[in-house]
Amino acid sequence: MKRLLSALAAILVTSLAAYAATLPLFNTTPFYMVSAGATWTNSSTTITLASTTPCPAALQAGSAVTDTSSSQAYIIGYVQSCPAGTTTLTLVSAAQFASVSSADVLRISNDVARYQEPNQLLATLNYLISLINGSSFQASTQAITNTRNVLDNGSMIIQGRGTGAATCATTGAVVSANYSADRWLCDVNVGSGVGTMQVTTSSPTPPTPFTAQEAVVRASGVLTQPICAFQEVPAGDVYGLQGQNATFSFYAASLAGLNADNGNVVNAYIMYGTTADQGFGSWTASTAITPAWAGINSAITSAITLPTTNVYARYTLTGVIPTTAKEIGVAICFTPTAAGAGSTDGFVFTGAQLEGGSAASAYEWKSYNNEIRNAQRYFYRVTDSITGSTYTYALGQATTTSAAIFVVPFPVTMRATPTGSVSATTAFADTATAGSPTNCTAFAIVSSAATPYAGEVTCTTGATTTAGGASQLVGASTATNAYMQWSADF
Repeated sequence: MKRLLSALAAILVTSLAAYAATLPLFNTTPFYMVSAGATWTNSSTTITLASTTPCPAALQAGSAVTDTSSSQAYIIGYVQSCPAGTTTLTLVSAAQFASVSSADVLRISNDVARYQEPNQLLATLNYLISLINGSSFQASTQAITNTRNVLDNGSMIIQGRGTGAATCATTGAVVSANYSADRWLCDVNVGSGVGTMQVTTSSPTPPTPFTAQEAVVRASGVLTQPICAFQEVPAGDVYGLQGQNATFSFYAASLAGLNADNGNVVNAYIMYGTTADQGFGSWTASTAITPAWAGINSAITSAITLPTTNVYARYTLTGVIPTTAKEIGVAICFTPTAAGAGSTDGFVFTGAQLEGGSAASAYEWKSYNNEIRNAQRYFYRVTDSITGSTYTYALGQATTTSAAIFVVPFPVTMRATPTGSVSATTAFADTATAGSPTNCTAFAIVSSAATPYAGEVTCTTGATTTAGGASQLVGASTATNAYMQWSADF
């Protein structure tokens, strides 16, 4: 163990010394310098090399490809294949950045990739730790963690409310029904027409390796104001970005009707305010698309024209977050014209990321466990959806001879005291007598009893219960998708 720790310390010290000596980039060897023979875009997966500098014989898959032709070098991707002597360099995924010219100079480095942002040094250290663990009998050295992406559920894989279309908020406060994939809401801030946002998995197919996307559309009506997808970053994650560059990146594609509507134009925003966690309870005067935060500023914005071929590409937006900022939001919007409406009048997006630094890094995949825990701080739903199931959801006590109250513990502490609601369909049941569930004839949230830790519900049944006796809230053995839910979203 002592030898292992000594080796780790030596490697880390050597790495840090090399990094400091070569700022702003961390250099590693071996590496190769080659010239491109043609241009590429940020949706290209192959790069043609000049015939005078073909693929090197010793090049390893996974090597980092850095474009050194601009004022600041950027990692554009990682090698999937590059057969020795050929001029076809294939990347693992689409290039992060387009070429500067048709003769860009590329640096291809084996082993550890170099990083343009100092806070990405942790990735290098974790790579070294993985090498040590791989050569030892027991992988006991833990990786250093520092999440780059401060957005939750950027890949839309958590869908606590289901995948049905969420209607965008209009002139009032945002409510739970205006959210689609967890943490993502839709707003139009006007009363005319209907905007919707919905999790989809096709038409178009999300870019690899993503499996879900948000479709933002003008569903109907004369709606000629911005339709926006939003997410707010909690204050605890904002403080680490104060006084820094921040970069918002995402993958997006137009739907078939957007070109005829507004020429495939969407707008991306990074906005900030000077008071913590004000949320989306009110908006600036209609028809503005900014929340009514103290000190609101939405000047970090970019108009983006999406390809007419309805294919995905990655887009980025960078700006400085002031030291006074205490809340940050990101938004992707489109503004319809008088023409068009329907399920294809809009755009789709996925892979959303907000991070410190002046350039976008590769999308950071968080574990599913982390994503769902983060999402459940804001929204938690229990659904009675399994036919034949009498699964126990909560324990409680009969308060009368025909009613009982139940405490529903939350899986994680919620962000704030939540607001609860239940479905119109009542399908839960109460065990009025041991082993004999009786369906609830009335089911309701006890709003005054909610805390960030648990909620309460009441169930009225036609059966006779014993006041003061213990009871269980169970499934009603139907598949009606009845639910109880609590929201602490912004």
